[in-house]
Amino acid sequence: FKMLPMKVAIVAGGLHFLVNWTCEKGDYIFYNNNKNKNFNELKTKIQDKIKTMPILIFVENYKMLHLTDKGRKVVKLRTGIFSIAKELNIPITPLVIDRIHESWGRVTQQPFRMIVGDTFNVTDPKIDAINTHKFMKLQKSIMESYK
Repeated sequence: FKMLPMKVAIVAGGLHFLVNWTCEKGDYIFYNNNKNKNFNELKTKIQDKIKTMPILIFVENYKMLHLTDKGRKVVKLRTGIFSIAKELNIPITPLVIDRIHESWGRVTQQPFRMIVGDTFNVTDPKIDAINTHKFMKLQKSIMESYK
């Protein structure tokens, strides 16, 4: 997110230590990812923050991330943020961020991409999450073909 050409607020649960270290105070929204009832709390925080800056949210299901093969795959997306976007009438712009391939700590020459999808308003959170997942999966496979 530091490579984006604008200042964005980050929504973070489990990565709060990293966000604290990399963001300016107030440029993030924390939530407790070990708690099941975060929806209303997160919705209120997003509603307040979106008034002053764009928000970046990682929507991959963090519980499934350990099953991925070093970031090569896109796991199932959480739908809560799509529901929040629909309720608050906030558009979503998918962003797929490439990974850096390394071997034994050595980074080889390689392309690095960030692909921005089309902005849309959420009409059906589940369908829109599925379509966003398909977009992310396609872009990720294209990125991987250049590694």
